[in-house]
Amino acid sequence: MAEKINFEELSFDDKLSRLEAETRIDPIISKTADFLFQASLFDSERSVLQEATQKLTREDPRELYLAFLKDCVEILKKTADKSQQFRFLKYIESVAIAGLGIWQEDLGIANAGQTTIRFTSEPDWPLIRDHINKTVFGKTFFEKITVPPDQQLWGPEFPLRMSSCDASQHRFKLKVPFRKTIASPVVVNNSGGTIKWKNKGQAQWQHVAVPRDTSEYENWVIIGPEDYAEMEEGDYEWATKSSMDVGQFFIEETFIFKHGGLVNKPDVHFRDGRIFPQDKLMNCVLTNRHGSLTREAMYRMATTCRTANELKILFAGVAKQVELKVYSTLINWYIIRHMGYDRKKWNPTGHIVSDSEIIRHMLYLPGFNASQFNEVLITCPIKRRFHTVSNLNRRTRKQVENDLARLDHVYHTRDLSAREIVNQALKIDVMMFFTGHSTTDEMYFPRYEFLVNEANTKNIYHTIHRLLSALRLAQFDVDEDHLRGLEEPIKTLVPAPILVAHDISKKMGEELSANFAQKTIQEFIKRMKENGNPTF
Repeated sequence: MAEKINFEELSFDDKLSRLEAETRIDPIISKTADFLFQASLFDSERSVLQEATQKLTREDPRELYLAFLKDCVEILKKTADKSQQFRFLKYIESVAIAGLGIWQEDLGIANAGQTTIRFTSEPDWPLIRDHINKTVFGKTFFEKITVPPDQQLWGPEFPLRMSSCDASQHRFKLKVPFRKTIASPVVVNNSGGTIKWKNKGQAQWQHVAVPRDTSEYENWVIIGPEDYAEMEEGDYEWATKSSMDVGQFFIEETFIFKHGGLVNKPDVHFRDGRIFPQDKLMNCVLTNRHGSLTREAMYRMATTCRTANELKILFAGVAKQVELKVYSTLINWYIIRHMGYDRKKWNPTGHIVSDSEIIRHMLYLPGFNASQFNEVLITCPIKRRFHTVSNLNRRTRKQVENDLARLDHVYHTRDLSAREIVNQALKIDVMMFFTGHSTTDEMYFPRYEFLVNEANTKNIYHTIHRLLSALRLAQFDVDEDHLRGLEEPIKTLVPAPILVAHDISKKMGEELSANFAQKTIQEFIKRMKENGNPTF
């Protein structure tokens, strides 16, 4: 007989884990059901979202986020209903911890223990308010801004030069001849990029792809059978992700940012995906290939960002289909608590869709012109810190101090410790926001983010204006993401150079993979012949 779970003995993290475990079903079923739910919700309640959009253009975002957190904490203190506790814990986790990067200990919520939802202390509201003020920017939650003319933003020296980069990964298995049960898994990484400018009104493109042969830069290019054999499955998968990050940072810093010297360097760079690496910071402590590639990715991020700052390149990430719910959770709460809609009618399941999903229904403008626009709606910009992405704020400051101390004794090279790499990585912040560059809600918008530095934070609007000006000059194209279980692909409007870089990277990666497989089989046959095997 299964042991009965005592919900009164679950900690904050345990409750979230149980909530997630109960919803962890077949990913394809979950994605398809999610899509159907979203379509049902927005088709029937579009007018509510349009009303919310107008109201949110008059709301101070900092006051809204603070009011949201205070409301969630009050409800958690008062309610004994388990489903409601789960729901509001998830809201706090999505907005305060994962989104805004507030330290969990500042919220006064227990991270461990044998009681139910336990507040170790009253939330430190002055500290939380100060954190929100340093994290959330903009005059209103949604804001219609006017983008000045390009020459006014960039000066008389034109045309603007913009670049883009994407990483590609190709997986295959090399089968041993005459053996049906043995195969060697291989992962080949590569990156492709492009630089675009206009010359006498005509678009000019310069393409870059690395490596051109797998014998170059092979430390990150190939994740081979030996890696698969020596690492556990989880380590292996994260090693492949970090190797792809290394490749993308490598082409940006080494080939794109410095292409053509200072005179011809890009003014704006769009990378496909977010600026931060995919892996978590504390995996730098690992001493296997996974740890080595993660440290390399952190190091490359820091040096690439430093190069972008030194060359005064506006370094921007373009993240499609994000999982964060830092905007969508607050919008759902605002519709119920501020606009007075019955939760059971507006959102009967309590399910919160992602930022990507809800934003496309709220920021589009029917009269939008992609190449000539001067007005767009944007979300309030939010600063995202690397310590938040690495989940450090889920622990106490003392625990983090002890965790980081472990990195002092892990060396990436003879004289460079993991702690030194991490210290540089933790200095990196980005500013993220959505903008509505479409005439309809049928298309998704990516989340844009740009590298924060001392210069561009003095006038956030000037930096956002420059980024929007670059989008206006780049123009847009449709990126299609095909998911199994869905007849129609998910369509996202992205800057055109992103798709050019994607095609370059994909094509070169296919050639690299075929070349690697051919050379490996040739070497295999050579060795078999040398060994006197008559079959060869």
